[in-house]
Amino acid sequence: MSQVTFIWALIIGACVTMALPHLLIGLKNGAWANLFFVLATLSIACIAVAELEMMYSRTTEQIGRALQWTHVPIFLLVLAIAGFVGTYFGTGRLWLGVAACAARFACLVINFAFPPNLNFREITSLRHFDFLGETVAMPAGVVSPWTRLAELSSLLLLAFVIDASFTLWRRGGAAARRRALVVGGSMTLFIVLAAGVSAMIHARGISLPYLNGLPFLGVIVAMGFELSYDIVRAAQTARQLCISESALRDSREQLRELAARLESLREEERMRISREIHDDLGQKLTGLKMDLQCAERMLEKLENSPTVNALLDTLVGATELADGITASVQEIAAALRPGVLDKLGLGAALQYEGRRLQERTGIRCNVRLPEMEPTFSTELSTALFRIFQECLTNVVRHAHANQVEAELKLERGSVVLSVRDNGRGITPTEMMRSESLGLLGMKERAAQLGGEVLFEHGPKGGTLVTVRIAQTTVTAQSYQLV
Repeated sequence: MSQVTFIWALIIGACVTMALPHLLIGLKNGAWANLFFVLATLSIACIAVAELEMMYSRTTEQIGRALQWTHVPIFLLVLAIAGFVGTYFGTGRLWLGVAACAARFACLVINFAFPPNLNFREITSLRHFDFLGETVAMPAGVVSPWTRLAELSSLLLLAFVIDASFTLWRRGGAAARRRALVVGGSMTLFIVLAAGVSAMIHARGISLPYLNGLPFLGVIVAMGFELSYDIVRAAQTARQLCISESALRDSREQLRELAARLESLREEERMRISREIHDDLGQKLTGLKMDLQCAERMLEKLENSPTVNALLDTLVGATELADGITASVQEIAAALRPGVLDKLGLGAALQYEGRRLQERTGIRCNVRLPEMEPTFSTELSTALFRIFQECLTNVVRHAHANQVEAELKLERGSVVLSVRDNGRGITPTEMMRSESLGLLGMKERAAQLGGEVLFEHGPKGGTLVTVRIAQTTVTAQSYQLV
């Protein structure tokens, strides 16, 4: 294989090799810069094929036809360079790029309208000379004046590249200036080189074949370098993002474990305080009430007198006050940790809480339970009960409802608690507000057990809250509230 064929085959192979990965990237990501790069590389490969055809031509018709078809990939190359600069740089006067493409398109039309081609009005013979150790051919004849239009197109493209590069250098940072220098500078250099060589060939100032493919290969290398650098940088950013996301997930999991631990400690503390209030303080209040009642009975046996009657009225008032304090203590203890949750289970606790809501606010609350309720873990029972409490709190504060329907059921290996009211309904804005700490707390409680909470408008208005958590059952038991 001759040196000329070897070198031009390398150019063709390099262009096709560089085009393939960028074609996949451009199609996958919709990256126009990569697609314009692919168009440029394939255009240069076609130019190299046409140049080989011209160098080994044997007749004037053959070389004229090869030169004529060379202008098709040249037009596509001009279009690709203008498009690449416009999309990759994002700068430059658009009308310059459009004018360069329009002038080159006019050249393409004239090229096929006035044979043999744009460069020659007539090809009279072939000129043979030595190039890289072998004899190659070049056309000889009457040069067409339309070559000036091709030179104008090259000047417009050159002006567009220089303007875009200068603007990018002036406005951008270090990365943008590197692009302007590497890509813009190489384009400027090789456009001048290719246009200058073609002009000197037509003026017979030098004896060389058309070498558009060779200098523009430098442009492709510069473009490919920058695009590949961007790909490497994007890959590094993606890796850093993955590392950051992994660290964020680990941190979020640690925070979730910490929150679960704090919640567990808080529930234990509530249970302890509730028992102390109920047992210790409740017993002392009961003893105080018994002493007061005993004093009342003793005073009733004494003779009636104003002093005894006044003292008896005071003791009766103290007894009533002790009854009120006892009721308040029981209410506080139930609010901290209802004993029914630990003694009778989740279902009974939900019904108990529903009755308390109706007694306090007048809002009717109906709780439906499965016929056979499994024995849930303490964590699951506590989480569902607290979420139910928060739902009822939201109904009282925000829903303007007069009825609540709740249902606890087992569904495909999960425990599902649904709470529906007939109020005004929650809005998407309210669900997304950062101050909606109650909703966030409900979601976090469920997430700690691998579950989820969904908020939506009910089918008949109001709000529907659905809690779904994978169940951990021990055994199933029937129950009946007393």
